[in-house]
Amino acid sequence: MITFADSEEEVADKVVSALMNKENFEYMEQTAEKILYFRDLAIYPGTREVYHRGKEAGLTFTQFEILYLLARSPGRIFTKEIIYDLLWDEPYSGDYNIVMSHISHIRKKIEDNPEKPIYIQTVWGVGYRFNANLGSDS
Repeated sequence: MITFADSEEEVADKVVSALMNKENFEYMEQTAEKILYFRDLAIYPGTREVYHRGKEAGLTFTQFEILYLLARSPGRIFTKEIIYDLLWDEPYSGDYNIVMSHISHIRKKIEDNPEKPIYIQTVWGVGYRFNANLGSDS
């Protein structure tokens, strides 16, 4: 138990000890965001890893963010503008091609045939969505 009488060093030691406690670690692990599974694709939010057919996809930070945004809401259509506004911490620069470029790179890493994607679908004239027909087994 931490008290007001504890020194900074004692408080730090107690916090580290509590974090290293097996029960606390298991609790944190159980309450972490759930792994998403879609056919041959597994998305691990806690470690920011994505596996396709058991092989790590090697997504960049932004690629992971886009994929995870779409996969959390299968079937929901996200415009390029919405994706940009949600993921970039800067005002719109007038060019959403950066979103399209990231989607293209993600597809190359997770799709068997990036020209005929099954995970990230293009909704022509509107935006992108994650295929709702794949379901998540999480």
